[in-house]
Parts: sequence; structure tokens; C-alpha cells
Amino acid sequence: MSDWFNTGWDAVDETYEEIGRRQAENDSRSNGNGGDNKPRGPFRVRLRGPKFENKRLVREGETRRYMILDPAPASLHEHRYKSYREDGTIEWNNYEPCKKKQALPGYKKGDDCAICIRYEKNYPYYVGLHTAMSLTPYFSESGYEWMFNRYILAARLGSPKRPGMLKRLQRLAQQHNNGSMRGMVIECHRRGEKSEIIGDEIDCIEVIPEDQILNWARPRIAEFVERVNDKIRDPEKHLSVNRVLERDPWVPFDWGKIIKVHSNEELFAKIGRSSGSSGSSGSSRPQSNGYGGGYGQSENDPGGYRDDPGPSQQDFLDDDIPF
Repeated sequence: MSDWFNTGWDAVDETYEEIGRRQAENDSRSNGNGGDNKPRGPFRVRLRGPKFENKRLVREGETRRYMILDPAPASLHEHRYKSYREDGTIEWNNYEPCKKKQALPGYKKGDDCAICIRYEKNYPYYVGLHTAMSLTPYFSESGYEWMFNRYILAARLGSPKRPGMLKRLQRLAQQHNNGSMRGMVIECHRRGEKSEIIGDEIDCIEVIPEDQILNWARPRIAEFVERVNDKIRDPEKHLSVNRVLERDPWVPFDWGKIIKVHSNEELFAKIGRSSGSSGSSGSSRPQSNGYGGGYGQSENDPGGYRDDPGPSQQDFLDDDIPF
């Protein structure tokens, strides 16, 4: 069975013309002190925007670097939608392919979509998913350093009137690497709180040839391992370069396994069938949807910041709405 999602820049161009448009980790995340790994879906890149208090800037927008590991994005129409935590707060980091806009396994394009039915004006958007290896350290509240983790960098396409960052990434690939993203080291900066969460300034810093990626990575991982091990007293819990590479290999995600498609009944059980309903099962606890992080992301999780409230997602044919 062929993949139902699109790969390659041709699909991006075709969709662009048609519409006229967790910090996360890999499959494992240790507790920072050499403890057991806990399986978890990958997080999406989420940069913090600038923060103002009493009209004064108290936090600059975040800047981070990543290496892209895919030659080209996996692209699809998807929804971002809300569900509720047990404490009643809203969780926006849920993602689901749209059955109306996308031909999915077991569905044909134009079938009923639970997200379209459940949420008024939650229109799908077209997005390109890239495997991004983090090259900027992240420090937990306990002082532990995290780096060299794979994230999902999800860039929206936008429209000809208001292009999204997916077109920017395409231009960078064409300018610097003959159209391929693999091996490109990019720097992302988020200038505004309503900018795309992957940043609204993205530049190519350098391109590492595909056959040199691991040779480039190993000495940098070795420096990271040395810094981390200095803070771990028990030698048996020390990291090694090979352990870091095994935890997060420098290869693209298998998107066919990462991108999950839920039945409408599964989605209705999670989000309810009408506004204000918490679900037919009576439980308000959201579950991970299988890609891009979900329940359990907190403000201190890499790639899981909450400063982006995520109002209803529009289809950028409406040109005046925020990302």
C-alpha cells in the first residue's frame, strides 16, 4: 500500500497553487538523571514568542537551531483542535488529518470529518512536516541539559497573499542544497507572539553533505556528553555518544508510523459531539493523537510551551487571521 500523504516539493507547489497557501523528543525521553526511558511521541518545534508586561518587553522571542533530516517534507491537510485536561484547562496541542480535505487510509476525500463537525470554523490548513534534530541546548528547571533530540518541525503553507514558512523552507532548499532539505542547518527565530510557532525568521546556516552528517555530529555529541556526565555522579548512569545516537538517530521519522488517523467515533469520544460536551465517554482527559505531542506537554517540556493559545485554525484563504 502506498503512503497516503505526499512527499516531495511538487505536492507543496500543487497545493499552493490550488488554494491560491513536543520541545519534543523522539520515541524516548529519560528523566534527566540516567533513569529509565519512557516511550512518548515526538514533540513539535514550538518557539516562545516575545512577552510583554505593562507594555514593556520582558522576554525576547526565542532563537534555536536544527538540522533537517528529510530531503523533503511529508505534507497533508490537518486540524489543530482543543480538548480538555482533567483540571478543566484547555489543551491545544492535538492534531488530526482532515478527512474532508485529505484522502486517508479507509476514507476518501470529502468524507465527514469529526473535527470539522465538532468545531465551528476550525478549518484545515496545509502543512509540511520535517524531522528536525535540535542543535540548541535546552535546560530543564533542575539544570539538566538536553540536546540532539528529534522534533517535528511543522511549517504551514499559507497562501500566495500570505505565504507561510513552508515556502521559505522550500526557497532555502533550492538556494542552498539543490532542492533537498537533508543536512541543512537552519536557525529559527520567533519575532511575535502571533507568528508561526516554528518562527517567522528562518535562515540556512550551513549544509552538511549527507555522507558527512554523522562525522559532523559525533564530536559535537561528545562535547555534550562530557558536559552532561560531569553532573551525573553515578558512572553507571553516564551517557555515551552511541547511547545518544541510539536514542535519537539522525534519520528521518517514519511518517507512516508517526501520523495517526483516528476514526470519527474515536474523536467524538475524546472531544464530544457538540460544543461544551467533554466526550461521550464522560471523560475530559485528552489522549495523545500519535504525532506532534499531546496530553502531558507542559510549559517546561522542550517544544511544549503554552504561550500560544491556538484559537480556531483558519485555512489561510482568509488572509487576515493569525498563524
